[in-house]
Amino acid sequence: MLLSALFYGVFFPRRDSAAEYTLRYSDIDASAYPRERVRFSSGENTLTGYCYPCDDPLGLIVISAGFGEVCDSHLSETMYFVDNGFSVFCFDCTGVGESDGRGTVGLAQPALDLRAALTYIADAPALSRLPVFLFGHSAGGYAAATCTDVPGVKAVVILSGFDSPTLLMRESARGYVGVLADIEYPFLVLQTELVFGGRGGVSASDRLLDAEIPIAVFEGNNDQTIPPSVRLSQKLSDTANERISLQICDRPPRNGHSGIWLTENAMNYRAVDHDEPLDLFAANEPDTEFLSDIVTFYRSAIT
Repeated sequence: MLLSALFYGVFFPRRDSAAEYTLRYSDIDASAYPRERVRFSSGENTLTGYCYPCDDPLGLIVISAGFGEVCDSHLSETMYFVDNGFSVFCFDCTGVGESDGRGTVGLAQPALDLRAALTYIADAPALSRLPVFLFGHSAGGYAAATCTDVPGVKAVVILSGFDSPTLLMRESARGYVGVLADIEYPFLVLQTELVFGGRGGVSASDRLLDAEIPIAVFEGNNDQTIPPSVRLSQKLSDTANERISLQICDRPPRNGHSGIWLTENAMNYRAVDHDEPLDLFAANEPDTEFLSDIVTFYRSAIT
């Protein structure tokens, strides 16, 4: 139990800084993409979010970023969605960026934060009238999967998600401590229950299989972050649920954990060292063909 408590204390600190290749709002023409800053509660903490409005929107896309990533990490996709008729809502999770919290708590926290964001949206007059679509990556993908039961959510896109936070922690630990990870696992489950009050053990695949809305799951076959045994593809490959589509990306360099939504040029740019200042637009060039398919998927859910 002491090791489990220590694990949570050490591996989930605050994340105040954006990743190296993050395109920030200060880098773009803000007049072309105005946004409204909002604050909402998630448990004992107050989180910061941003709403990017669109004229006569078809719906509201809620972006749930990867663990510890600021909401600007998907700014290129945000701009694309706004340009194609959708308003966008994004937010910093607990302990990240502009949001409160002494730490990021754990891998299940983004799911609780996303549910809190959807509660805020449901109570906001300007947003509650819009159909809601989820777009989640990694831990944000796990979060999106667990929120398929929220009223108003019409479709979900999951990128490089995982099935269970505790299983992911166990499988990742095996690479460092071997069989000791299995010995520690029951205590890790108990610590997760203590931290999240019974809300940290939700299986993403169980929620997806019970969902009655369209769901698109994307994974890279060379994902070095999510072990194969914890990937959603292992749980969904034989599903008879016709509402779920599963696509495995096998074309390098977009077949890893991040970057499925980016161009090959962007991924190649990130893969080399640069002596000159980074070209953040080159590093975040969105794959418009991929995002166009996402927009079409969302639009089909409306009709």
